[in-house]
Amino acid sequence: MSDTQTIQQVTPQTSVVDGCKRFAWLPFGLTVEVPVSHFTLRQFLCLQPGDVVSSGWRKTRETPLYANRQLIGWTEFYAVGERIGARLTEIA
Repeated sequence: MSDTQTIQQVTPQTSVVDGCKRFAWLPFGLTVEVPVSHFTLRQFLCLQPGDVVSSGWRKTRETPLYANRQLIGWTEFYAVGERIGARLTEIA
């Protein structure tokens, strides 16, 4: 390598920022999942608007957050007006 060539130092932080800028336009699925155990096909087929499905998941327990089916963190549910929101509590 010649003395006139410059080597750009890449740190983990600069590479993440560069990656975010370069790939920010890519769509991906973001999913918060609450497992429902012992749910049968019959129960699914009988679901009607307004029905409530009990998950058995404790409301104090964090729920997994997935991006493109990969676990990326844990969340807690919050009421945001008439909607539900998920606050990121931990990165996987």
